[in-house]
Amino acid sequence: MRVLLLQVLPYSNYKVRSWKNGLGVTREIALHPPQLEFTSNDFLWRVSTAEVHQSGPFSQFENYDRVLVVLKGAGLSLSHDSNSAIELPTFIPYRFSGDAATHGELLSGPVTDLNVFVRRGKVRAEVEAVAVKGEGISCHSGAEWNFIFAACGSFAVKSVGQQQDLILNEGDTLRLLPDQAIRIVPQKNEGKIIKISLNPVVGATS
Repeated sequence: MRVLLLQVLPYSNYKVRSWKNGLGVTREIALHPPQLEFTSNDFLWRVSTAEVHQSGPFSQFENYDRVLVVLKGAGLSLSHDSNSAIELPTFIPYRFSGDAATHGELLSGPVTDLNVFVRRGKVRAEVEAVAVKGEGISCHSGAEWNFIFAACGSFAVKSVGQQQDLILNEGDTLRLLPDQAIRIVPQKNEGKIIKISLNPVVGATS
C-alpha cells in the first residue's frame, strides 16, 4: 500500500505579502499555480489569513469570488458597492464578489480573518467551520485541493501509515492530497477548524 504523507504548513512559514491596495499585510498560506503572484490576477486560487487593524476599503479582485471567515476579534461588517453593511459573525463563512467595491468596518478593535479566493468559472470553493470535541472527527479529502486550518486550539492528526501523530498548532494549516483519510483530535477539550475544499469547475478551460 502506498502511504500518502501529510503536509503541515506552519504559520511561521506563511509568506507575508502587502495587500493589493497597500493598506495592510496578509499571510499567504498557499496559491495555485505556485509560481504566480496574487497581484497577477491570473492565479486559480489562494488561501490566506490577515489581521485587520483599521476600517477601510478592501482590495478589489476582478473575476474572483471570495470566502471570508472572521476568526478572532470584536466584529467586522462589510458593505459592497455602497449598499447596507452586513455584520459577519465569527466562524461563519461569508461569500462575496471580488469585483465589488467593498468597505470593512471594525466594530470594536482588530480582527483576524481567513480568506479564500477562487477564479470565477474556473474553481469552486467549499468552506466549512467545524467544532472538534472529545475523541475528534474523521475527515476525508474528496476535492482536488484540500486544506484544514487550525482556527482555535491545537490538534493531533492521525493517519493510517503515519508512524506518529502530527501536531497542528493554532494558526497552522494541514494540506491533504486527494482521497486521504485522517482523524483530527483536539489536544484540549475542544477546538475549531476550517475545512477548505477546492475543485475545478467541470468544463472549465485553463
